[in-house]
Amino acid sequence: MSLITFAEALFTRGSSRSADFVFSKPLSLTLRASERWAVIGTSKTDFLKAVSGGFLVSPPRAKHLNWAKLGDPNGAFEHLHFRDKNTAGSGFTHMSARYEFFKDVEVDERLENFISRVPYPRTDSMDWEKLDFLLEKLRLEHLKGKFVNALSNGQFRRAKIARSAYVDPRVWLLDDVFLGLDPSATETVSSFLADYTKKRPESLLILGQRVQDEIPDWITNIALVDKSGLIKAGTRNDLIDEAVEIREQHHRNQQLLKKESSKFQPLVKPPSSPQDSVTLIKFDNVSVKYGEKSVLNKLKWEVKDGEKWHIKGKNGSGKTTMLALITLDHPQSWNLSIEFLGIPRATGSTNFFKTNKVIGITSPELHSIFPQSFTLYDTLASGFSEGFIRVPADQTPEMKSQIEAYLKHFGLWDKRDQLFRDFSISDQKLALFLRAIVKQPKVLILDEALSAMDDDTISKCKGLMENWSHGCVLCVGHISEEVLPCDKYIELINAPEGVFEIGSTSKQ
Repeated sequence: MSLITFAEALFTRGSSRSADFVFSKPLSLTLRASERWAVIGTSKTDFLKAVSGGFLVSPPRAKHLNWAKLGDPNGAFEHLHFRDKNTAGSGFTHMSARYEFFKDVEVDERLENFISRVPYPRTDSMDWEKLDFLLEKLRLEHLKGKFVNALSNGQFRRAKIARSAYVDPRVWLLDDVFLGLDPSATETVSSFLADYTKKRPESLLILGQRVQDEIPDWITNIALVDKSGLIKAGTRNDLIDEAVEIREQHHRNQQLLKKESSKFQPLVKPPSSPQDSVTLIKFDNVSVKYGEKSVLNKLKWEVKDGEKWHIKGKNGSGKTTMLALITLDHPQSWNLSIEFLGIPRATGSTNFFKTNKVIGITSPELHSIFPQSFTLYDTLASGFSEGFIRVPADQTPEMKSQIEAYLKHFGLWDKRDQLFRDFSISDQKLALFLRAIVKQPKVLILDEALSAMDDDTISKCKGLMENWSHGCVLCVGHISEEVLPCDKYIELINAPEGVFEIGSTSKQ
């Protein structure tokens, strides 16, 4: 049963007759109920947008919608994507806001209201049977009654999936749905989608995937796309071998790009820290509690100069809390059990600005609050500031040369005056990555730094960091492609109970 049919359809982004076509080739394709598509390629996002009605169709009759089967026009389509500039980090606020006990109900809402789209604090029109099902299947039931602002980024992404599923769309488009999820959460979401769609044979699901992503076994059809439009479309059996070969060739290309980028060397020598020490960070039985609720219990961890750590753990396991203790963004950061650059933390003697002078950081939380009016150049320049997001007025020639060198290496020098808001999500992430490393900090924190970047940019960033030796590096990431090469790891297995694993790792 066909739901959507394209017959020699072309697409434009605007109403002007002179507007360029989104794809150079016309699209002819029939999409049917019960089909589960994986769309793979550089233009997957535009392809999903074309299906969902985000572009004008030329000629208008080249697209046919079977409204007799689609049902209510207002609820037939649901398009969920995780690379939207307006929800770049999939979070809401600054890191420290998570630790506030009181919540402002004017800017926050409970999880059930968010998923059901029922305005807070009302509950009268909620479908509790459906809510309980979604919370259970997406492993969110333990968060029932929580404010959305308190969720980790991975939890919030699963909540967005639940919110999208709540309306029971007839055509469900999901772009980068596994982005930023740990392996366990990825399996949870994939199993949920398989089960959810199996019970709705009247629906159509289209999954936008990166070239390097594994194709779920429940996918029935595959579409290969590029800038010209649709290359091939067919059943899984017809195209799975070709999709695998494209993935392997992509991996080979990225390795070459990474090798070339590794030749770049920064111009400015890293600044010396005020208290240089072999041990840069030390947690000696550090515990964090909110009332009777334990978040970290007796964590013993030591980070030395030159080490690169991969911080592992499921979404919501306590990784952000641990990093916030280092950057002094957590209310319990002034803890004598924490040493930074050889000095124990203590109220009155630990200075927020001095601490952050030697820290470089990028994170989803930073992305969500970063000033949209900053130029690209000013975004990198703000990396030399201490603690706050501001552009230093007294930039030295060395600082300016360093910024220029990084922007030229990534081919962005000509875009230095463009505003942060006007960049693609990948370039925004790149700008924040470069902002974190531009001053060559003693402690570099890369929290999901490469997530949502395009593949070429990821390879260049990895190459750039290949010979990094200016201090320690702390990386958070859930899949190997989005984690910089590390030699050690700490995994938060059950942090509230004090269960951690520390060891050496082969470099990704």
